[in-house]
Amino acid sequence: MTEQREHRRTERIVVYVTPDWGRRLQEAIIRDDFERADWLRHALEKAIGESEVAATDEGAEGRSVPVEVRLAVAEERIRGLEEDKRALQTLVNEQKDRQGHSDALNQQLSRQLEAAHGTIERVTLALPAAGQTGRRWWQFWS
Repeated sequence: MTEQREHRRTERIVVYVTPDWGRRLQEAIIRDDFERADWLRHALEKAIGESEVAATDEGAEGRSVPVEVRLAVAEERIRGLEEDKRALQTLVNEQKDRQGHSDALNQQLSRQLEAAHGTIERVTLALPAAGQTGRRWWQFWS
């Protein structure tokens, strides 16, 4: 529940543009078949993401980061992604095992249910017909 609250959209941003830019914005929204808020949110998120990527490619004072450093960072990211892939594969395999155990248990329960139905059928055949009188202890069943 708190995670939903943290991800709720509560910040409002108001931007004023010229009529020409407003017209161009409306044409882009129609062309991309989005709602206005969704289109603007997507464009804003994309611009911020590109800005963050550009910021990681440059040093603190605007100097370009050497290619070797960027390569080392990329290799580390790849190693992290490979570890994530292995972890996910392990989870998938565990889920497959659980599914197999679940299927086996379902089959066992189905066999037990069939046996119980067979017992009920045999007991039902042993009961007297409806409306038949006879021994007093059978009246309990009618």
